[in-house]
Amino acid sequence: MSTTDFHREHVCLPEGRLSVIVEGPAHAPPVLLLSGAGVDSATMSWRHLIPDLARDHRVIAPDWPKQGLSTPWNGLAD
Repeated sequence: MSTTDFHREHVCLPEGRLSVIVEGPAHAPPVLLLSGAGVDSATMSWRHLIPDLARDHRVIAPDWPKQGLSTPWNGLAD
């Protein structure tokens, strides 16, 4: 699996669209990976770990609003 070939799902909310990496077997135990510091994305933070974890876990790694492939957030948080 290439680090640029991660499967992504998008969550569309009134405030904006979140891009979420979802990898691994659907019924495997879930692992939520959160990037930090507001200066990176899920791919940047976790690209080397996701393939290993996805062998036997359902990996969920969202891009925060305004990061990675998520859109800017249009709401009270701005």
